[in-house]
Amino acid sequence: PPSHAQQTPRFEAASVKRSVSTARGAGPVEFQKTSIVAIGVAVSQLITAAYEVPARDLVDAPEWIYYSPFTGGERHDVVTRAPDGTSPQNLRAMLRNLLAERFGLRVRRETRQLPVYILTKLDERGRLEGNLRPAARTCKPDFPCEGRVGGGFAAYKGAPWSTVLQTIGNAVSERIVDRTGLTGAFDFELSYSTQTLSANTND
Repeated sequence: PPSHAQQTPRFEAASVKRSVSTARGAGPVEFQKTSIVAIGVAVSQLITAAYEVPARDLVDAPEWIYYSPFTGGERHDVVTRAPDGTSPQNLRAMLRNLLAERFGLRVRRETRQLPVYILTKLDERGRLEGNLRPAARTCKPDFPCEGRVGGGFAAYKGAPWSTVLQTIGNAVSERIVDRTGLTGAFDFELSYSTQTLSANTND
């Protein structure tokens, strides 16, 4: 039978280095077809990309996985390449394995009762336009054609609705429950501040 190593998806090539970027903020994690490019990122960003969870859902994590332009912290440059035809699920699985191998990451999932936001459409007859539009093209099923996120800004092309939800969820203080009924792929841009989108806002 195949060994565990053979069953575990891995990148063809992966470079992980301490970042020497002089940029004030952390960079984005970019998925480019069958590669991942992340320059000047915190480990927490890699974790949220690999497990498709917002950063606030990381609990009991060590401080070194985070980065802030105010308090500092470690940042890394990560560049990977996967074989042609790698599925989106395997690409994220490869990133999870890379985190375990290079950073000793160990995770466990817990269920907790928490407050949430309910996401609905304001107008059932309204057309999508502006910052959220039907995708001009699609690439892989359940995976954006291209995208970047970081520093209070996110932009994707050909992104499945699940990616839109994850990006919105990363921008607000509570979890998102989707009741829009939307499906399909979208092009979108989102600029945000966690302060203005917090549950305590009076807006």
